[in-house]
Amino acid sequence: MNQYKFSQFSFNFPLFPDSTSYLDDCLDLAGSKLMDYNSISEFENDLSKVNTYENLHEISEPKNLVDFDAKTLKKSDYIKTWKCILDGKLFAEHTAAGEATRLNLGTKYLINIQKDLSFDKIVEMISQERGVMIPEKSIRAQVSCKPSDLLPLSLGVRHMLQYSFDIYNLSKSLGYDPEKVLLKQKMLIILNEDTADIIINEFIKHKFYGFARYNIMFMIQKSYHGINLKNKEVFYDRSSPKRLHNHGHIAIEQTMHNQIFYI
Repeated sequence: MNQYKFSQFSFNFPLFPDSTSYLDDCLDLAGSKLMDYNSISEFENDLSKVNTYENLHEISEPKNLVDFDAKTLKKSDYIKTWKCILDGKLFAEHTAAGEATRLNLGTKYLINIQKDLSFDKIVEMISQERGVMIPEKSIRAQVSCKPSDLLPLSLGVRHMLQYSFDIYNLSKSLGYDPEKVLLKQKMLIILNEDTADIIINEFIKHKFYGFARYNIMFMIQKSYHGINLKNKEVFYDRSSPKRLHNHGHIAIEQTMHNQIFYI
């Protein structure tokens, strides 16, 4: 990241100050849950028990939620929502860290349909996923054009362009200045360690899709080796492949020191 100038900030009361303290907590938790097992294979049949959150009974029902049922929404509800966007009061979080593991195509944000996928490959992957051969004609019937006819844009670039385009059109339709509205938008982009530089460079190349550079924050989700078990002792297995932890880890990392930054 040395080629960029960036500023960092963090919360005053992090759940874990850094990734080391987070990993130590993971090891402590794994040790307490796996103390009665001798090997990884032993508790595979008890996964539901091992994965159960021990304090689940302490969690209360969520409050202050609004159920957006299209059947009950009024015009005033839509106007209130539109105004929230137009005034820059909506904070959006875009997760661009996920890996298309089963597709073997790397970071999903960077998948380029025109270059990475053909009808043959799509048929092969869907058939493999469903466990039955899917006719190519059924796939063709569900799409409006061939992958080769698309512009050579990644899924992530398409997403950000569409997001910008929709806000631009909403602004025009309600008599707002689209450029000023785009500059008010605030968001956090979640990246992974392997492709963070590539995606950040795309944001720079595309002039942040019309959004203000200082209102677009980034966070690089850290990946970890697995935790293994030997002689009833858990340990951080550095010989195992690194993997992202689940979406809950994103929320945890957001509270760590010096994780969120802007260019």
